[in-house]
Amino acid sequence: MSNKFRAEKTITVEDKEYTAKMSLDTCARIESTINCSLLKLANRLSQADILIEEVIQFLYISFRASGKDVKTSEIKQLVAKLGYADSIKLVGELLTLALDAGTEDSEDTNEKKNS
Repeated sequence: MSNKFRAEKTITVEDKEYTAKMSLDTCARIESTINCSLLKLANRLSQADILIEEVIQFLYISFRASGKDVKTSEIKQLVAKLGYADSIKLVGELLTLALDAGTEDSEDTNEKKNS
Protein backbone atom coordinates (compact mmCIF):
# COMPACT_ATOMS: atom_id res chain seq x y z
CA MET A 1 0.00 0.00 0.00
CA SER A 2 1.27 3.46 -0.86
CA ASN A 3 1.73 6.06 1.85
CA LYS A 4 2.45 9.60 0.65
CA PHE A 5 3.20 10.94 4.10
CA ARG A 6 5.90 8.31 4.63
CA ALA A 7 7.13 8.84 1.05
CA GLU A 8 6.32 5.26 0.08
CA LYS A 9 4.87 3.87 -3.12
CA THR A 10 3.92 0.27 -3.87
CA ILE A 11 3.69 -1.17 -7.37
CA THR A 12 2.62 -4.64 -8.44
CA VAL A 13 4.14 -6.35 -11.47
CA GLU A 14 3.01 -9.86 -12.35
CA ASP A 15 1.63 -10.52 -8.85
CA LYS A 16 4.87 -9.37 -7.20
CA GLU A 17 4.76 -6.32 -4.94
CA TYR A 18 7.56 -3.77 -4.74
CA THR A 19 7.53 -0.92 -2.24
CA ALA A 20 9.81 2.06 -2.70
CA LYS A 21 10.67 4.26 0.25
CA MET A 22 11.97 7.73 -0.50
CA SER A 23 13.38 8.70 2.91
CA LEU A 24 16.06 11.34 3.35
CA ASP A 25 18.67 8.58 3.59
CA THR A 26 17.37 6.99 0.38
CA CYS A 27 17.55 10.33 -1.42
CA ALA A 28 21.13 10.89 -0.23
CA ARG A 29 22.16 7.40 -1.40
CA ILE A 30 20.59 7.98 -4.81
CA GLU A 31 22.36 11.33 -5.20
CA SER A 32 25.67 9.78 -4.17
CA THR A 33 25.31 6.78 -6.48
CA ILE A 34 24.10 8.71 -9.51
CA ASN A 35 26.38 11.67 -8.68
CA CYS A 36 23.59 14.12 -9.31
CA SER A 37 21.13 16.02 -7.09
CA LEU A 38 17.49 14.94 -7.15
CA LEU A 39 16.48 18.33 -8.55
CA LYS A 40 18.97 18.02 -11.40
CA LEU A 41 17.85 14.44 -11.98
CA ALA A 42 14.22 15.61 -12.18
CA ASN A 43 15.26 18.28 -14.68
CA ARG A 44 17.21 15.72 -16.73
CA LEU A 45 14.23 13.38 -16.60
CA SER A 46 11.97 16.11 -18.00
CA GLN A 47 14.45 16.53 -20.88
CA ALA A 48 14.62 12.75 -21.55
CA ASP A 49 18.28 12.77 -20.49
CA ILE A 50 18.42 9.81 -18.10
CA LEU A 51 20.44 6.66 -18.66
CA ILE A 52 18.94 3.21 -18.21
CA GLU A 53 21.64 2.37 -15.65
CA GLU A 54 20.55 5.41 -13.63
CA VAL A 55 16.94 4.19 -13.76
CA ILE A 56 18.05 0.76 -12.53
CA GLN A 57 20.19 2.20 -9.71
CA PHE A 58 17.44 4.62 -8.67
CA LEU A 59 14.85 1.84 -8.44
CA TYR A 60 17.28 -0.56 -6.76
CA ILE A 61 18.10 1.89 -3.97
CA SER A 62 14.49 2.96 -3.43
CA PHE A 63 13.16 -0.61 -3.28
CA ARG A 64 15.98 -1.72 -0.97
CA ALA A 65 15.13 1.16 1.38
CA SER A 66 11.77 -0.44 2.14
CA GLY A 67 13.59 -3.40 3.68
CA LYS A 68 13.11 -5.82 0.79
CA ASP A 69 16.21 -7.74 -0.23
CA VAL A 70 16.18 -7.15 -3.98
CA LYS A 71 19.08 -7.76 -6.32
CA THR A 72 20.16 -5.58 -9.23
CA SER A 73 19.33 -8.43 -11.60
CA GLU A 74 15.75 -8.45 -10.28
CA ILE A 75 15.45 -4.71 -10.92
CA LYS A 76 16.79 -5.19 -14.45
CA GLN A 77 14.08 -7.81 -15.03
CA LEU A 78 11.49 -5.44 -13.60
CA VAL A 79 12.61 -2.66 -15.97
CA ALA A 80 12.46 -5.12 -18.87
CA LYS A 81 8.89 -6.14 -17.90
CA LEU A 82 7.70 -2.57 -17.38
CA GLY A 83 9.48 -1.21 -20.42
CA TYR A 84 11.89 1.70 -20.53
CA ALA A 85 9.19 4.41 -20.81
CA ASP A 86 7.13 3.11 -17.87
CA SER A 87 10.30 2.66 -15.80
CA ILE A 88 11.20 6.30 -16.43
CA LYS A 89 7.64 7.28 -15.50
CA LEU A 90 8.00 5.35 -12.23
CA VAL A 91 11.27 7.15 -11.46
CA GLY A 92 9.47 10.44 -12.11
CA GLU A 93 6.66 9.49 -9.72
CA LEU A 94 9.18 8.52 -7.03
CA LEU A 95 11.15 11.74 -7.55
CA THR A 96 7.94 13.73 -7.17
CA LEU A 97 7.12 11.79 -4.02
CA ALA A 98 10.59 12.44 -2.58
CA LEU A 99 10.57 16.15 -3.39
CA ASP A 100 7.01 16.59 -2.16
CA ALA A 101 7.20 14.39 0.96
CA GLY A 102 5.67 15.91 4.04
CA THR A 103 4.46 19.14 2.46
CA GLU A 104 0.77 18.42 3.04
CA ASP A 105 1.52 17.15 6.53
CA SER A 106 3.34 20.41 7.32
CA GLU A 107 0.42 22.46 5.99
CA ASP A 108 -2.06 20.47 8.08
CA THR A 109 0.08 21.06 11.18
CA ASN A 110 0.23 24.80 10.47
CA GLU A 111 -3.56 24.94 9.98
CA LYS A 112 -4.13 23.20 13.31
CA LYS A 113 -1.80 25.67 15.06
CA ASN A 114 -3.67 28.61 13.55
CA SER A 115 -7.11 27.27 14.54
